[in-house]
Amino acid sequence: MKISEARLREIVLEEVADRLIDYEAKKFRFALREECARKGILLTEAQEDKEIEDWKKQKRRDLKTRFKKGAAGLALAGTLTALGAPLIDAAGEEARANRSHNVEQAANMDSQIENLEDRLFNVGELGSWAWNAEDSMPRAGNSYTFPTHPDDKMSAMLPLEWSVGTDVLQDMENDVSRWPMSAELQQILAQQPEITSDMDALDIRDIQKDFRADANAYYKSVHAAPTGDFFTEFASDDFKDAGNYDIHGYTGGGPHQPAATFTAEDGSQSFQDILYVSTDSAPSGYVLDNGLTIQQQYEKLKYVDHLPLENFVELIKGLQK
Repeated sequence: MKISEARLREIVLEEVADRLIDYEAKKFRFALREECARKGILLTEAQEDKEIEDWKKQKRRDLKTRFKKGAAGLALAGTLTALGAPLIDAAGEEARANRSHNVEQAANMDSQIENLEDRLFNVGELGSWAWNAEDSMPRAGNSYTFPTHPDDKMSAMLPLEWSVGTDVLQDMENDVSRWPMSAELQQILAQQPEITSDMDALDIRDIQKDFRADANAYYKSVHAAPTGDFFTEFASDDFKDAGNYDIHGYTGGGPHQPAATFTAEDGSQSFQDILYVSTDSAPSGYVLDNGLTIQQQYEKLKYVDHLPLENFVELIKGLQK
């Protein structure tokens, strides 16, 4: 059966109107409860449901009347805009508010601590701390993993960047700082847009993203040559067992990050023990494999990569007073 364009428009609008009315009915129910409570009126569930249904019926009649009056001179899109825009806007505002709340929760101190813990101690994430290829032990297919101890093929080393991460985690948990935010980072922070009272977490997150991009660009500009050979700078007495952090071997992170293994006398492959060096053992001015000093790496992790949203707001407002 062929449906006329006018009837088709009416059917579509009715379906959209029903969805919008159902959305508005939830807010009406909440407002009804508040008003009854304020006036000391107690409605049963059945009475409340009847009030909601009566409200929805009246709303549908109103929309239908307005549609009939405007359908002749309005295209479907225009009609939907005229009748539904306020409700759609409200739905969009509520969705944005929910997203903003989720962003705020995901970026608080506890969440940032959890994220850093995962990077440091989750065996599947250890690959994010992998050394550069030229400093690592070659594997089949010219792939690389963590360097092997020159005197002990059964042990592989985590880079000092990882050790700096454990320092940052400890300070975040204890709400202390080994180093304050550097003057360079403060200058970058002060150049970001002002945070105003009408901004929500989504707006602030965008500003923080820009700050991170600017900060990372700065760190790239100050890269220096890494300090010598790792196994020359550090002796066996400096090496510690990452098993203290419940890290027992590295299982690999894909074809270009195979598991950290060694070949046993019988020809079988076994997982290497994972070792690390504390930052306390590093000489003054030591430059990490990524071209940053220990202090710069600490500042990058604490004030750029894992800075909670609430702390970002506090810092930027303090600088922009």
